[in-house]
Amino acid sequence: MPILLNLIYVSAVYLLKFGFNFFIYSPLFLAGGALGYFLFYLNYFLYPFLAEKTDELAIKSEEFFQKKDFILGIKFLALNEEKMKFQVLKTSLNFLILIILTFFVSSSSGSFLGTGVCYGLIFHFNSKIYHDFQKPALLNQWFEVIKTPVDLRYQKYFVFGALFLSLIVSL
Repeated sequence: MPILLNLIYVSAVYLLKFGFNFFIYSPLFLAGGALGYFLFYLNYFLYPFLAEKTDELAIKSEEFFQKKDFILGIKFLALNEEKMKFQVLKTSLNFLILIILTFFVSSSSGSFLGTGVCYGLIFHFNSKIYHDFQKPALLNQWFEVIKTPVDLRYQKYFVFGALFLSLIVSL
């Protein structure tokens, strides 16, 4: 269901940005949107390889990966996301960089595949931050790169600002 919502979002952005030349470049744009959506799962795929060797979550997920059951390992980490000691991609800094990158790629590169990837990744970031907005423990993970604790009020401002900037970039 989330990938379907992603493709609807990417299609709507495509129509807003490029008009009704839908059949010419839309396959590249939609393929990029799907690829961008799935790129977010690198957050879970890279965790066992970058975590400390004593991390129980990393050990268990690495067992799945050694058995070549990558999807089950990623699902295991996604379900136990609150216990992850760090996040590879899911940070506030990466989200801001992604918004800037998306603006640059969509306005100047001319690559429909690259633009689709950026919008697909932004969609997944937005859906994830909205989901984490309801759980303070998960929302705190977005700000772990900042070494001082960030007040919950400022975290909420960031969420609304990031969602607003994503909307502006999408138009």
